[in-house]
Amino acid sequence: DVKDAGVTRQGKKVTAKVVAVRPEAAGAATLVLKPSRWSGHLAGQYVGVGVEIDGVLHWRTYSLTSPRQVSITVKAIGLVSSHLTQAKVGDVVRLRAAE
Repeated sequence: DVKDAGVTRQGKKVTAKVVAVRPEAAGAATLVLKPSRWSGHLAGQYVGVGVEIDGVLHWRTYSLTSPRQVSITVKAIGLVSSHLTQAKVGDVVRLRAAE
């Protein structure tokens, strides 16, 4: 499935720039993302986020935490989440469509 690869039907990667990082608690942060393209989302949906770690693209799914912007809250449990809690403004991640 093309969507599952984080690629649009036109073959373009969907990326998102980290535009804000808000610490929430020890080892947890909310990331606000600005997607290169986005078809919107509804309350209760989730999004696949891909990050490259040591040259390998890893994916994990997160609940969207805001109805007005693309934001996720992550806790440093596991490889991808631990990586994302260290994200800085300007970092780029891959996105799948909201489901």
